[in-house]
Amino acid sequence: MPAEPNRRLPLAGLTIAVVGAGRIGSELIRNLGLMGIGRIDVFERARHVADPLRSRYTVYDGDFWDTLTLAGLQDYDFAVCTVDSPIARQRLNQKCVVANANLVLAWTEGTLATVGAYPFAAQPDTACFECDPARAPIPMPIAALRLSVEDTPVAVGPATRIATASVAGALAAALIARVAAGAHGSVARRATL
Repeated sequence: MPAEPNRRLPLAGLTIAVVGAGRIGSELIRNLGLMGIGRIDVFERARHVADPLRSRYTVYDGDFWDTLTLAGLQDYDFAVCTVDSPIARQRLNQKCVVANANLVLAWTEGTLATVGAYPFAAQPDTACFECDPARAPIPMPIAALRLSVEDTPVAVGPATRIATASVAGALAAALIARVAAGAHGSVARRATL
């Protein structure tokens, strides 16, 4: 059952829906598992991408829009979208707004990673991913990290993207722990690394 406002949740009792099991999603799932999260369900369109996770987690194949219903979404403490598609992020944002479900988004664009937390369960009128600028999320003061691949061998580009995806997945897991512990507050926050 989703968290009540300002209520702390033990990590072992959390239920999390992860949309996307690619680079960021797999890193996030690994970190959540290490943190002792109670239940992690994976929603992945490409069946072969989620195959390595099937022995440990429940995996739902197909488009999350069809498989993750509003009623089902309300059974999770968090929904996390790790898909690079802006349309997928908007669609999950819309579902979480309606279901009052906590949302975490994590994606990369080249060497930049963006991670945001939108605690709709704690504050239904919080800023959202696609809100107008007046209700935009508060920037998170984590760190300013600029990875430049100019004047470097071509092989560094893919390596930097892999490392950036790892950082995004780890940061998303940390945000889930902060929101669950009540340390995040009931405001939306977003960071770009």
